[in-house]
Amino acid sequence: MSSPVILLIWIAVVAAVHAAITRPWKSVPARAPLAVIPASLMAAWVLGTGILSYNEAIAAGGWTAASVTLGFIPLKAIILSLAAHGAGRAALKARATGLTSHWALAAVLGVFCLYAVGADISARRAAALEKHAADESLSAEAVTALAAKARANAMDEGELGVFLGNRLCPEDLVLEAVASADRRLRTAAARNSALPAASADRLAGDPDEQVRYYLAFNTGLTPEQLARLARDVSPMVRGIVARREQLPDAAFAALVDDPDAKVRSVVALQSRINAEALEKLRNDPDARVRDAANRWAR
Repeated sequence: MSSPVILLIWIAVVAAVHAAITRPWKSVPARAPLAVIPASLMAAWVLGTGILSYNEAIAAGGWTAASVTLGFIPLKAIILSLAAHGAGRAALKARATGLTSHWALAAVLGVFCLYAVGADISARRAAALEKHAADESLSAEAVTALAAKARANAMDEGELGVFLGNRLCPEDLVLEAVASADRRLRTAAARNSALPAASADRLAGDPDEQVRYYLAFNTGLTPEQLARLARDVSPMVRGIVARREQLPDAAFAALVDDPDAKVRSVVALQSRINAEALEKLRNDPDARVRDAANRWAR
């Protein structure tokens, strides 16, 4: 479904729900400009930024995020446009009655809307910074600027994390992250495809499962390092390594007899599996493994 069609559907849904709740045809205040204009602007903001987020998720291959966006954005637009509409109506009542309670309600709803807009702006700015820091085609000048920002502790957690995972990140910053007591920094460094061999070896023995899990995705690992991870105590790590084509044949063959059924299920789905191993997994005591093995026609 194209973005314009999705946007039109969102507009129709938000307008229909909003009208059904406020019923402007029965109420003069409900269709007053002071109520309608803020509500319309709020809906336009949410739907506009929402379609941008949807397009970005699709472009990045984030189908799950895109699917969540499809349902979340119109709901968010309905809630915030109703809040903006309510702020306008409360302000009208306050002007007519002079009651402090109406002014207070208008202020609360207005602040709520402004906070939501501010949060959206902050989130989009953070996403733009992270996208820039993750770009592996950055110029030398841009990398130098980002490195200086990181060394000055001027990056937020998200931006620093993606920069440490960028193969262009200076080695001293990566090594500092590898040696850090903060597992978030070690996890970020574990994703760096230019990770020095000694650092990859160190992270392969990291006490934190999450660090080793993300290291298993690293495309810069040697077959020997993948073989080590294939013997990891964590079935999550072994399950990822089983998908890696660079994993040596002997290490892959050992995973056919892995004690964890989920790992054996992953092994059964790999195209490199030979007929003998596949037949063995077709007779596995775990139904999940048998189902995975039986997906192959051979």
